[in-house]
Amino acid sequence: MKKDQILKTEENNNLVKIETERDNIWKQFPIAMNCLMFQDQNGIEKSLYLAQLSYDFILKKSNDDDDNRIEKCILLYIETVSKFLKGNLYQFDQNFKKSYDEYISGKKLSDEGVLLSEMLLNELGNSDDPDTYNLINTCNFMFQYFSYVLYILSGICIKYAERIDGKFIDEVKLLKIAAEEFKNFKFSGQININEANKELVTGLKGQLNQFSEIYEKLADKIIEKRKTTEFIIPYEKKVFIIHGHDEARLLELEGILKEFNLKPVILKNENDNGKTV
Repeated sequence: MKKDQILKTEENNNLVKIETERDNIWKQFPIAMNCLMFQDQNGIEKSLYLAQLSYDFILKKSNDDDDNRIEKCILLYIETVSKFLKGNLYQFDQNFKKSYDEYISGKKLSDEGVLLSEMLLNELGNSDDPDTYNLINTCNFMFQYFSYVLYILSGICIKYAERIDGKFIDEVKLLKIAAEEFKNFKFSGQININEANKELVTGLKGQLNQFSEIYEKLADKIIEKRKTTEFIIPYEKKVFIIHGHDEARLLELEGILKEFNLKPVILKNENDNGKTV
C-alpha cells in the first residue's frame, strides 16, 4: 500500500473515531438530565468523566475547535449539573463555604454556557438540523436556569458561612429576599419555546416557584418561633443582656427583644460616665 493511501486510511479512521466520540458525548446529555432529576451525584460524576474523555480525544484529533462547540456546550452543561449537585450535598451538611465554592464555580460555567449556546442558536437558526437546534435550545434554557439559581444559592450560603464565623445576619430578611428572587425569574435572550421544550420550561418555572415557597415558609417558621418564645414579664422595658464574645448571637437576641418592644441594654454600648460596674 502506498504512503498516501496509508495516510488517507488513517485519516478516515480518525474521522470515524471522532464521530464515535461525538456520539458518546451526545449520549451523556439525557443521562445528565436524569441525574439532575434524581439528584444522582455518582451518576453525574460518571457521566462527566466519560464526556470529558471523549471531548479530550476529539480535541487531540480534531483540527478545528469551532467544529467541537456543540460538544463543548454539552460538556459545560454536564459540568454545571455536577457543581450544582455537589453544592447541594455540602449545603445539606451545613458546610456552607464549600457549598458556596461549588455554586460559584457552577455559576461561571453556566454563564459561559449561556454565551456559547446563544451563539450556536444564532448560527443554527436557518439550519435543517432540528435535533441539534433543539438540544442547544434546551441547553440554553438550562444554563439560564442554573445561572440564576446558583447566583441565589451562593448568596445564601456565603451569608450562612459568615454567620458561622460570628457575623450577624438577618435570617428572615435573607430568606424572604431569596424567595422573591426565585419567584421573579424570567427566561431571556434568543430562546425558542416550542412543543419540544415547552414541558421543560414549565417544569423549571414550577421548580423555581417551589423554591420560593420553601424559603418563604422557612422565614415564616422563624417568625412564628420568635412569637411563641416565652419571656418573663419584665418590670420595665429595659432588658440587661449578659453575653460572651459571640457577636452574631448577641445582635440576633437584640433584634428579637426589639420585636417585643423591649429595650436591650448591652453594657459595652452604654456610656459609663467614668463609673465601673
